[in-house]
Amino acid sequence: MGKYIVKRILQVIPMLFILSLIVFMMVRLIPGDPVDMMLGMDIPKDTKEYERERLGLNDPLYIQYFRFVGNALHGDLGTSIFSGKPFVEELAKRFPKTLTLAVGGTLFGAAVGVLLGIIAAIHRNKFADNLIMVLSLLTVSTPSFFLALILMLIFCLNLRWLPSIGMDTWQGAVLPIATLACKQSAALRAPRAARCWTLSIRIISARLVPAACRSA
Repeated sequence: MGKYIVKRILQVIPMLFILSLIVFMMVRLIPGDPVDMMLGMDIPKDTKEYERERLGLNDPLYIQYFRFVGNALHGDLGTSIFSGKPFVEELAKRFPKTLTLAVGGTLFGAAVGVLLGIIAAIHRNKFADNLIMVLSLLTVSTPSFFLALILMLIFCLNLRWLPSIGMDTWQGAVLPIATLACKQSAALRAPRAARCWTLSIRIISARLVPAACRSA
């Protein structure tokens, strides 16, 4: 078991290296100058060159990359060019809401998926089973942003039950969590198949046990 864990950890290291290299190159290949985005287009050339030198943008790419990796390993992810605050602070400010959406969507989606999977297994090859399968396929095939727009149109504009923006209250988190939870319906088939198999085993066992007792 220990060797397996060590092996997995060693496999993660080159993967993280490749991902960091891809992220770094994608950021560097984005059109535009970060200094222009920070200070605007109408700044003096000397000021622009000073900022580029201060930020290390004039260094070769490999030096910039190793500086980026070294700072990241020490918890320094840089400074936001929009707010001027450390990126870690900006990330920490938004992380609770992201965690709420991720955990809420996963738990709610799993609960609904298992429940509907049980219903589909009990009513196998009947109307309820077919209806759940059709709805699950439609949900999986619908992009999340389009599904969110439909939910906003129904519950925010027409019924006016929920707010359309903001997560300052629990009502504001309902629609985002519901949208993410709907995508968990892709797991409906697995619970259905598992429940059908389990129910079949129980039915067979219920039939065979009394017969075995009578023959004994």
